[in-house]
Amino acid sequence: MTEDNLILLCCYAIYALTLLILILRSKERLKTGIINLTVLVLYSGFFFYNLAFNSPGGTSLVWFIYLMFAIGLHWFINLIGLIQTLIERIYIK
Repeated sequence: MTEDNLILLCCYAIYALTLLILILRSKERLKTGIINLTVLVLYSGFFFYNLAFNSPGGTSLVWFIYLMFAIGLHWFINLIGLIQTLIERIYIK
């Protein structure tokens, strides 16, 4: 396994952990999981396709960085949602 693959694996693992916690804390678990996984598959598929087939002359690094940025942005959005669910549960009680 290359170092790039390990970096992506760590990004996906951190994202998956956050998504799992968000799903467990959410009121509509199935809807939350389906929406997030659909979005994840769509942008990951796009970036992986471009990483594999549209990367002549070293542009694969650009697609790699875009993929990591997209995962990070999706993670950050889910983190905000997770914080909102925690705040709602604190103030509802």
